[in-house]
Amino acid sequence: HISTKIAVHLPSSNMASEHRWFPVTAIFLLLCYYCKHSEGQVYAQKMAVLQNTYGQSMKALNRGKTAAAHELLQMALEYCEDSELRGIPEVIKVQIEALISIARLEKQIGAFSKAASFLKRALKLDPRHLYVSTELGHIYHKMGAKYSRQCFKAYKKATKLRPDDHHLWYFRGDAALSNGNLREALKAFQKSLSLLIKQEVPYDQLQGQKTLVWARTLERLGTTQQRIGEVENALKTFMKGVEIGIWKSPYKRFHHKRLYTVDDDDDDTDAASVFTEMVEASSSSSSSSTTTTSSSLFYPTVLVTHLKTSFHAIKEEVAKISLAYEPEPEGLADGSWTVLPLVDIDSSTQKLVWKDGVQEAMPELTTILSNIPEFESCVVVLGVCDAYISRLTPGTHIKPHCGPTNLRIRTHLGIDVPEECFIRVADKAPSRMSQGGFFVFDDAYEHEVWNNGTRIRINLVVDIFHPGINDKRLLNELQEIRQSTDANVAKANSWEVSSSPSHSSPSSSMISNSSHDEL
Repeated sequence: HISTKIAVHLPSSNMASEHRWFPVTAIFLLLCYYCKHSEGQVYAQKMAVLQNTYGQSMKALNRGKTAAAHELLQMALEYCEDSELRGIPEVIKVQIEALISIARLEKQIGAFSKAASFLKRALKLDPRHLYVSTELGHIYHKMGAKYSRQCFKAYKKATKLRPDDHHLWYFRGDAALSNGNLREALKAFQKSLSLLIKQEVPYDQLQGQKTLVWARTLERLGTTQQRIGEVENALKTFMKGVEIGIWKSPYKRFHHKRLYTVDDDDDDTDAASVFTEMVEASSSSSSSSTTTTSSSLFYPTVLVTHLKTSFHAIKEEVAKISLAYEPEPEGLADGSWTVLPLVDIDSSTQKLVWKDGVQEAMPELTTILSNIPEFESCVVVLGVCDAYISRLTPGTHIKPHCGPTNLRIRTHLGIDVPEECFIRVADKAPSRMSQGGFFVFDDAYEHEVWNNGTRIRINLVVDIFHPGINDKRLLNELQEIRQSTDANVAKANSWEVSSSPSHSSPSSSMISNSSHDEL
């Protein structure tokens, strides 16, 4: 515009017409250079601010200052939305990294919904980002059965991005299983297993610190085959785990670090350096039968004694509780199975805490469990133990499944049990469950439950660490929990009985009773 004005007002008599536009062009080019240079300076300044802010957020994260890091990451995201920076590849890269970092922070505090929203924003910026797709699947998995479809969709996308990853195919199958799509789950688990074989993955390969990848894939594949009626194929799958040395029995299929028994390896030191040892008194002659043991080794006498003494008070607390039950997250039931989790671990102190409202609603039960060191140490040290109220509607069948570990012993107390309720463990005949009765077993063994009654079945489920654990490192950690709760231990010890309850010796590690007065 300025150049045109100058050209119009130039006296034509002073220069030839062909030279008339020379000064005009020069002025125009100078103006363009100035504008471009100014824009470049503004862009450089804003990029410097963005990179500095993001860099400061990373430093805050490394120092453990999560609140400051969260605030700086939010500021960095605001800078990324600036009109001068939006859409630039270098800026998009920073934006994705910031969104991933915030999602991790939200995940750490249990804000899974917020974490998912940040990851979805990152996926819009880069639909082929493998980490974001995979992590979004992990987040939806933690959010429970309600989000099983979104979970499956995320893992399906991840397997398309990296089709040779056996982990991703396992996750995809697990999500399909939770979603009730058995055929899709079967294909995914078979693909995961074929990749394990093709890639010659070692049988003791771990994901993270404790999960055996062969064990989890074989267990899930076999369980899926069971559910679609391929019983013979399921047994072959489980026997594959026995043949390669992961399990001793096709009925005992845990996927956390394998626990050696005394007879497994002469070099106990080497075994303990890789796996956790466990001592079991066994007179079993067949690998397919459950372990035979004396009741004194397995039976949680103190826990059972106090739950039994306070049974009526606990039953009354459960009947009056107004806290919301949640659907069981793994989709194991034909019918309706809901649970009320009672405990959690404080991430800052790594100590046991009660879920919101539980201690106020159930003072009798929480007092008892707080004074059982074997329970608290099981939750805090092992990280695989739990306590919850379990509800089964009439006609519900919990399908055959195994617990993830043989580090724990599981105790069921019948709070409100109809007559036609049964539980089967391993190759034993189903046992009738009873109101006020206890059922104690190692839930690493395959088990399933039926409520064939006409009303809701309600059980209290409590885990304690397995009495047969014999790993020194693990026992030291368990002992530290005991020492840190001296007052509770003293109270628990004052409750202990001097002799074992009267009952006949069981023929296996599963111990059940048919009435409130029998153990």
